[in-house]
Amino acid sequence: SYNNNTGQIDWTIVANENGSAIENVIINDILPPGLSVDEEKFSVEKFVDGASTGEVAVEQNNFPVNLGSAAANEHFVINFSTDIDYSLINDGQYNTHNSFENTGILLDDEEELGRDEAVVEFDRQPLLEKEVTSGGIDYENKKISWTINLNRAQHNLNGVTVTDTLPEGLTLTEDDITITNNAGEPVDANIIITQGVTNSEGGDITFDFGDIGTQHIIIKYDTEITSFDVDSFANTAKLEGEGIGEEEHTTTIPANPPQNSFEKNHTAIDYNERTM
Repeated sequence: SYNNNTGQIDWTIVANENGSAIENVIINDILPPGLSVDEEKFSVEKFVDGASTGEVAVEQNNFPVNLGSAAANEHFVINFSTDIDYSLINDGQYNTHNSFENTGILLDDEEELGRDEAVVEFDRQPLLEKEVTSGGIDYENKKISWTINLNRAQHNLNGVTVTDTLPEGLTLTEDDITITNNAGEPVDANIIITQGVTNSEGGDITFDFGDIGTQHIIIKYDTEITSFDVDSFANTAKLEGEGIGEEEHTTTIPANPPQNSFEKNHTAIDYNERTM
């Protein structure tokens, strides 16, 4: 199964659970391109009559695994994790949906006794998200606070630009913008604010980041409200660059302030086991 906490895939192989006497147990595993075994997360456990006898020492925390002879009442469970190198997948281009097929093979020396395939599918974090910051509509101070998350998936991206289109009735200056990575460190960008935004007539804010690698970048800014008879302000952000894949990365988020009011309103906007 895909592990959201580590960004790895966790696997389990159960070998010889059907109960055969094997002279020289060898377990191999064929990984697809882009996956590699994390040797720090690799264990082999032995079972006799269904009860664990503990972990088995192996020569290497990787495949193939040579376990010697096994009686018919003995089986083995291998738990391991694989790292994912997305630069080797889909020519390095981002995909939201990902699928990996893995094949485990049980051998008696060189004779294949069985194999099993399994597929793990998962969706990655998006490259572009936009939201009205929690508690971000402040009519008393005539402001809406916005947050853009760029590259939450931490994919390798180059030549990155984000274009944010503000509607009529909102304005800002460059001083209203803060940009950091997810470690809280400042991130530089060439920011261009069109005259339409300055005049609250609607227009684009362009953030040119260049090559950002795998950084997760957070853009926050406050817009001043200049039109008080508008029911909703729709704000659209678009991502362009190298490595983003063929999908369109555009998001439109509405902010709905209370109409014609200067009173402050707070608006909250397994992997399955393989048996051989």
